[in-house]
Amino acid sequence: MNFLDRLNIYFYHKDRHKKWPSNPPKILGWRDEESQLSRFRIIAKQHDFNHKSVLDLGCGYGDFKPYLDQNYDIAHYTGVDQLKAFVNAAKKRRLTASRFVHADFARQTLPKYDIVIACGSLNYRSSDPNYLTRMISKMHQAANEAVIFNLLNAETFPEDALLKSYHSEHVLSYCRNLSADSYIVDQYATDDFTVVLKKSANSA
Repeated sequence: MNFLDRLNIYFYHKDRHKKWPSNPPKILGWRDEESQLSRFRIIAKQHDFNHKSVLDLGCGYGDFKPYLDQNYDIAHYTGVDQLKAFVNAAKKRRLTASRFVHADFARQTLPKYDIVIACGSLNYRSSDPNYLTRMISKMHQAANEAVIFNLLNAETFPEDALLKSYHSEHVLSYCRNLSADSYIVDQYATDDFTVVLKKSANSA
């Protein structure tokens, strides 16, 4: 993302912090806590996270790590976010087997992890028309086993100046060019769908 893209995201979350200073899910952009948790539940069901390394792109306050800890023994978790305030708050939580990095993951070379996820962080509009496909390929290259991310559904979510929605069939078609074992989960919310790419010897 370029400077203006990142600046728009910064002011978006800064404004939400002013409106809901004591409501972390709202600050992150979720409708409410249940909206956030419903995405976590779907992601956590799509792969065996036990003893795996996890890269969380757009980690916010690192909320996904303690959620995973309820059901899995994670080998290592790294959260990356472009907003320094989120990363600093995540670090203060002192979560086990975790590290948090302040960076724009779209501009960084991603290290190899077993599972790469992006929960809500690919919905921001970018000046790059190929941003989504470029990010999907980038995550696919970084993942040893699976890529899991969610997007806003163009059939039900009206786009605005900051957020962009997508057609699930178009996204799935692109993903299947990278991995035949790709699928969509879309029964958990009216305006969101989750995409899963499983790595194999033929897609590595």
